[in-house]
Amino acid sequence: MRALSIILLLLLAGLVGLVCSGENEEKEQELAKTLAELNATKAELERVKIQLNQTLAELNEAKARIEVLKRDYYLLRKNITFKDVRRFLWRDDTDVHGKGLCYHRAIRMWHNAVEDGLFASPVVLTFPGAGHMIIAFNTTDRGIVYVDPELDVFVNVTLGRDYFEENELCSRYSGVVRDYAHFWDYEPKSSS
Repeated sequence: MRALSIILLLLLAGLVGLVCSGENEEKEQELAKTLAELNATKAELERVKIQLNQTLAELNEAKARIEVLKRDYYLLRKNITFKDVRRFLWRDDTDVHGKGLCYHRAIRMWHNAVEDGLFASPVVLTFPGAGHMIIAFNTTDRGIVYVDPELDVFVNVTLGRDYFEENELCSRYSGVVRDYAHFWDYEPKSSS
């Protein structure tokens, strides 16, 4: 009986050892899985740090560009003449490279004018059911002059009049100017 008890104890001890070693294997597998997740998280953290550093660098570059733009705004020639505007239009390539809507061409011409040192403003014209964008230059000898960037021509803008008829331009739209706003204005000029 004693021998049987010893044999049973030995068998039980072996079973406990097997169970313990099974638990250890499970814990080792869980530990390995946790370590793998930790390493993946560390790799993701490094990737995010790199992205953050790139974003911070881009932010600093953007801040520097804003400062240059602020400085350049004050350096723009605000006392320009009609002749300066004509010379600019002669050199400007908006009508060649400015594909797309009037908005795209107007913004391109405006940027080109600013790069050329001229103080200019995009102007939004509002028609019944439509709109158009042109550029304005405030000249010392002729006051505000308007340029249609799609055609590189000087145009007139009169509230209540058809923009296209007044400037002898072809259009399928009715262009009675309801209101317009220069980007240097705070409120639009309105015909109502």
